[in-house]
Amino acid sequence: MDAWHGYSVQEARKRTWMQRVTLRIKGVSLFAAFARWQENIQEKARKRILVQRVVLRMKGASMFAAFARWKENIQEKNAMLAKSSRALIRWRKQAAVRCLGGWRRSTAEEVQKRQVMRKIVRRMLYRSLSFAIDLWQQNVLALQQELAEEERRQNIMLRIVKRMLNQAQAASFERWKATVCELARQRGLLLRLPPL
Repeated sequence: MDAWHGYSVQEARKRTWMQRVTLRIKGVSLFAAFARWQENIQEKARKRILVQRVVLRMKGASMFAAFARWKENIQEKNAMLAKSSRALIRWRKQAAVRCLGGWRRSTAEEVQKRQVMRKIVRRMLYRSLSFAIDLWQQNVLALQQELAEEERRQNIMLRIVKRMLNQAQAASFERWKATVCELARQRGLLLRLPPL
């Protein structure tokens, strides 16, 4: 009985130790999963901020270029008006007609240039937005793959831990069964002995 009691105490200690090991393994894997999740969220937020900054910078650069060109156009128009007025004073009708024709051609060219610039700015904005959306889709797919891989790893670890627990329980039960059988055999032997 003392041996059986000692063996039972030892088995209880082993069981407690195995439960602690299992809880520690689960805690470490959960901490690693949460840490990876937090890193992914921070990286995604950082990429989103970078994409927004790039888009804003491209918008600002294109708008600055458009305003600079507009300012140059106004200065050119003011210069052309001053020249036109001087030419009108000098050449009156004939010179005025020539200057107005040149001004009309220049204005038509400027309108064409403005339209081309608008198309270029639109195209750049569409490309940057398309790039940002593609990058976001790639990040979402990568995150989904990482989550699926992490879930698969968690399932494997859970199966391993369950198998270890089942093996430990089966071994404990076998030892207990062997101990009970041995005690029953010894009791049977004691009962068969003749009385003194």
